Amino acid sequence: MPGEGLEKLLLPAEVARILRVTPRTVERYCKQGKLRAVKVGRLWRIPKSSLEEFLETEGSDAKRSLDRRGNGLSGPKETKAGR
Repeated sequence: MPGEGLEKLLLPAEVARILRVTPRTVERYCKQGKLRAVKVGRLWRIPKSSLEEFLETEGSDAKRSLDRRGNGLSGPKETKAGR
């Protein structure tokens, strides 16, 4: 099947939402090599595994916080009964 085995690529805006920074900051991280990314034409694309690596090395506290709230990286969001 086409596309099998291909890693999901995220847009800078998607990564920015997760990291709670601006898309411009994400692009700067890509240019600086802090966040592994590929450039398709003029547009940056960030592999999901790259974001996970970035969170492990640059922000383990942020990753734990995001995992608790649910962010699409670790599975479904947690919900509390009665809400």
